[in-house]
Amino acid sequence: TDRLTKVTRRLAQAYTVFIAAQKATQAVTDSVKGYGELEAAQIKVQKTTDLARDEIVKMTEELQNLATEVTPTATNELLRYAEVAGQLGVEGTDNILQMVAAADALNVSTDLAGDEAATLLTRILTMTKEGVPSIDNLASAVVELGNTTATTESEIVQMTKEIVTGTTALGLGSTTAAAYGATLKELGQTGERSRSAFIRLSATIQNAVLNGGEELEQLSLITGQTAEELEKNLGERPEAILNDFIDGLSRVKDEGGTTQNALKAFGITANESISVFDALANNVDRLARNVRNASDASEQGNKHIIEAAKAYASQESTVSRLVNKFTELKARVGEAYSDDTDEAIRNFSKLIDDNAEAIVSMMDYVVELGKDVLEFGLALGESAGALLDFGGKINVVKGFVDSFRAGLNLIMGTLRFAASGLLEVRIQFLEFFNAVSVSGRQFDENIANLRESQSKLFKGAEGDFSDAKGAI
Repeated sequence: TDRLTKVTRRLAQAYTVFIAAQKATQAVTDSVKGYGELEAAQIKVQKTTDLARDEIVKMTEELQNLATEVTPTATNELLRYAEVAGQLGVEGTDNILQMVAAADALNVSTDLAGDEAATLLTRILTMTKEGVPSIDNLASAVVELGNTTATTESEIVQMTKEIVTGTTALGLGSTTAAAYGATLKELGQTGERSRSAFIRLSATIQNAVLNGGEELEQLSLITGQTAEELEKNLGERPEAILNDFIDGLSRVKDEGGTTQNALKAFGITANESISVFDALANNVDRLARNVRNASDASEQGNKHIIEAAKAYASQESTVSRLVNKFTELKARVGEAYSDDTDEAIRNFSKLIDDNAEAIVSMMDYVVELGKDVLEFGLALGESAGALLDFGGKINVVKGFVDSFRAGLNLIMGTLRFAASGLLEVRIQFLEFFNAVSVSGRQFDENIANLRESQSKLFKGAEGDFSDAKGAI
């Protein structure tokens, strides 16, 4: 019994060391994988932005600092925003970082996802020709409108895109478009209907100002602006024309007229378009308030940052930043191994190729040896049973057979345990290749099969040691 206990303890110690080695290997593997994911994200940014490698590395350091000191958003996700910026044609590190910061602020403080915010706001600013440097102004206006109207930020941004599309001929700015979009959304108008209405009105205003004639007279009458003012505002302040036009429609209604008749003079007769402008004419105070709030917020350019700061200060964000710190640390550990990773992969591959046949042969030999020993043990067991049929008079033989069977069980248990260790080596090789492979987890099925075989070996070894203990 003491001998069995000593053997079991040694096996347990060996298994503990084996598990510790496995955990250490897994830690290195995870670190290499973490750095690989970071490097893959950097490559995507470089591909879409055409920035030099050293610029990408510098940008990554900026984003890592943002992820660990300010925002709960992970570095790889921030790099995803940068990738989107590149896809949308944003140029220059400063512009990309500004867009990433604005998108992240909207991500943590509104119902907009970060990449969605980056995509929509950048496209809007591209359409208005304001460019990414104005992204903080637009983001600030959107957040302010989200706080002061019965709409969400995602709804406002979607409607803003529709209004901007509809007013391309006029060149309406993004801030005013956001105010109109929020107002129309509050009033139950759809994006498609609003876009179509403004396309018609924009074309009418442009033609009237450029071509003059009766339409220009009507436009001057309803807006209260002279022909010279209309021409100047068309190039410099198109929002002034639109605002005065809506005020003029409201005034017509107050004087007993109808929106339908007023719009008919400009050739706008579609019922859906009339409903859009009629809704605005009935809510000029609401529209004016939204335009004013959006303009003030845009000028301040920090409403989204103020809202984000509240989210950044939460306990959940603090925990997320801690996780980001560990993730960064893991990536740095992986980077430390990265220079040797390619060589290690080649060496491991060569090692497996050179020794695969030998390992298989050895495993086959172990299995066959185990079978032979097991069969021999069973045969002896049967012989012992036959000898014991003589009425238990051969106690010496029984004691010898029991001792021998206990020894065989110890041998079989040890062999099974050793075989499971060899399987673990193969499993760890495959896990490592899975982690560093650019093609994904190619060896999952092989690993699953090996784990199943290993489980059977562990159970067999446990049974062998238990039988040995019972025999002793």
